[in-house]
Amino acid sequence: MSYKIIVDGIQHKFSSAHFIVGHDKCGRLHGHNFHVAVEFGGPLDPRYNFVVDFIDVKNAIKAEVDKLDHRILIPTASKDLVLKESKDNLDFTFSGKRYSVPRDDVCLLPLPAVTSELLAKHFHDVLSQRFKGFKIKVRIGETSSTFAEYGE
Repeated sequence: MSYKIIVDGIQHKFSSAHFIVGHDKCGRLHGHNFHVAVEFGGPLDPRYNFVVDFIDVKNAIKAEVDKLDHRILIPTASKDLVLKESKDNLDFTFSGKRYSVPRDDVCLLPLPAVTSELLAKHFHDVLSQRFKGFKIKVRIGETSSTFAEYGE
């Protein structure tokens, strides 16, 4: 039998701007208050009788959330996006639009698009690297009624 823990707290939210290249409405720069919830499944650690330490999981989620919070999320693997970095600015163009923003206001993500689905996979990949051997599921919510999941 396998045990499961769930970490789902208000402290695991981030506010970010993004866009979806080519989409009529979501192709405009806009923002969300994203919320992250994570499930870890596995056997009990015989030393402490828990699956994984809640504190370690919360700290790992917070570290990634902090990178994304109050940033413009840019998908560097988008084939329809052109990026040009200078010392202090990042210029990006897509769909005939050109933006120039301070580099500190941006988080570059190695994704083809910034969607809830791909953000869930991104968090899953980050957590899977740190916590090997667990079944991990990540849920990313854009609103209180819409979310995406990735994982086992």
